[in-house]
Amino acid sequence: MTLHNLLAAIVQAALCFAIIALIRVAVVYLGSRLGGILIGTPMLVFPLLAMQAWLGPPVTQDETIGSIASITAVTFGLWSMWLPINYKPLATLLTMALSWATILAIIYAFDVPAMVMAVAVIANAAFILIRNHDHKPAAAPGRAKLTEAAIPTAIFLVIFFAAKHVVPEFVRGILAMFPIVMLATLYFIRSTTSNEGFHNFVIYSHCAIVGTAIFVVAVHFSLARFPIALSLAIGLLASLATSFVVSRVWRVPSMSSAPAGDGGH
Repeated sequence: MTLHNLLAAIVQAALCFAIIALIRVAVVYLGSRLGGILIGTPMLVFPLLAMQAWLGPPVTQDETIGSIASITAVTFGLWSMWLPINYKPLATLLTMALSWATILAIIYAFDVPAMVMAVAVIANAAFILIRNHDHKPAAAPGRAKLTEAAIPTAIFLVIFFAAKHVVPEFVRGILAMFPIVMLATLYFIRSTTSNEGFHNFVIYSHCAIVGTAIFVVAVHFSLARFPIALSLAIGLLASLATSFVVSRVWRVPSMSSAPAGDGGH
């Protein structure tokens, strides 16, 4: 690996680490609703693809379809978090990771088209939003440690992003959309709040993640006609619009019924 690639991997790892920390702060101080919606935006994949477009290698449709496959696997893997089981933090992490990997393998084995995956993710979000329209925010975590597992996470991220330079394009797309933020956040939430609070956070993030899905889908299809910079802009605008709609439709209950600590935002 060249020095350029190593430095790029370190920068990407540092960015990812900062975003993980930001989401933890958001969940602690803003509550599960805004935390869930925030984790559903392309906070990580957008800057990573932007840096890749600048530093190389080029972003291609073979790569972005890998990202679509990964976000689809995340979306349906999250259903494993709905099981009526009082998961321990490590069990939460392993169950979600295994669910993601299994669904991703099925998508790859059956060569599921990008459009089919996009429709499935949107339908999934619509179902959750309609079913849980009146859902109340969860209480904030009670014993949050924002620096928990910081060193192993940082080491993993550097190795993880360094591998992006030596793998095929489809795999590179999977790595760009690898659910490291989701896994780290689920582990953090399960470690710091009740089972009910964890379940509430999963509901919010499971629906809001459609914003990231819209981003990678828009980039994938626009790349066939537009330069990467314009494709990223189109994807970001489409994603932010989706997240805005989710946040407006999924309004917070009145201040009198919202639990303390959720911020009422």
